[in-house]
Amino acid sequence: MSATAAQRFELHQELQKILGVDMAHTLMDHLPPVGWNDLARKRDVEIVERRLNAAIGGGLAFALAILAIQVQTLFMVSELVSKVG
Repeated sequence: MSATAAQRFELHQELQKILGVDMAHTLMDHLPPVGWNDLARKRDVEIVERRLNAAIGGGLAFALAILAIQVQTLFMVSELVSKVG
């Protein structure tokens, strides 16, 4: 469960009393602004990277296949035009 802004502020106030202002600021700076469960782990980022690379690779392969078909079609049309003309 994530702490609310008011709870974080209260924590910061109490830490200042116990640790002093500088130490309280340092500690609060190292806490995430959201709950720990809301942070992405390296594994999460790697999974997204693999999915993105697969999607890009698949899209690129499809685009190259379409381009190859278009080039082949152009060659066939030019061949037909040269036979007719």
